[in-house]
Amino acid sequence: KTDCWYEVYWKEGDEIQTGYVFAPLVEVRRFQFEKMSEVIERLMEDVEGGRMAYVHNYKNVKGSPPLWKGKTVDEYGYRRSQSAPGYLAPDTKGEFRYIPDGMLLKVLKEEKDLVLAWVPSFQGEYWIPQKYVRFYPDMKEITKVIVVDRSQQNQAAFHIEPDGIRLVSYTLATTGKKGPYSLETPLGIYMAIQKRDRFEYYGDGTTIIEGYAPYAVRFSGGGYIHGVPVNYQVIDGQRVDPGMKEYLHTIGTEPRSHMC
Repeated sequence: KTDCWYEVYWKEGDEIQTGYVFAPLVEVRRFQFEKMSEVIERLMEDVEGGRMAYVHNYKNVKGSPPLWKGKTVDEYGYRRSQSAPGYLAPDTKGEFRYIPDGMLLKVLKEEKDLVLAWVPSFQGEYWIPQKYVRFYPDMKEITKVIVVDRSQQNQAAFHIEPDGIRLVSYTLATTGKKGPYSLETPLGIYMAIQKRDRFEYYGDGTTIIEGYAPYAVRFSGGGYIHGVPVNYQVIDGQRVDPGMKEYLHTIGTEPRSHMC
């Protein structure tokens, strides 16, 4: 019941093509700024007056948690690898779920070798073995937040100031796609754990460095927020950096990354 059409463009080889698509057949991506602000407001309420920490098990440095009912993925879809067990009671023989590396915690109390934490991502309290918990002693409050919208393939950066939440910037995004060599970008609230000017990555199914991603901020396991990936060129047997790119025509369309 409409005669509306969208003008669209796409890339074939090195050329940009244009055409028209009937509007009801198109899903338009939008920035949900109001919803993003609501997420931040709820986060601020969740961490108020608490001692902040995060799960620390990058590359399973603190050891793999136990299997969940004999499986490596729990009922919510979170993976055993690079996670911590979150027990429902202070009993390491009891029921638990996986809490992934980097996930933000508000510590409520410590008891023996366990930490009771409020997990904003799950809106619940869980007992976590202390070895998996890393504290942020200098962090008194949250002042900067990046919100990634998986459904709309975009993201926005915010400053939290005394008079409210200020939008700093926003851009399109490409989140992770589930596949043989890739994972979906995990849902949840995470710390910005580490900043790197660039990190190198392997080609799929190999241990050969294929390229690098610039301006990287690690938030969970091998998951980063970063700039456009750059594949090295091989010239006369030497690996050559062709230079950074600021744009990629597929950003903002559909999930394509390995987890980032």
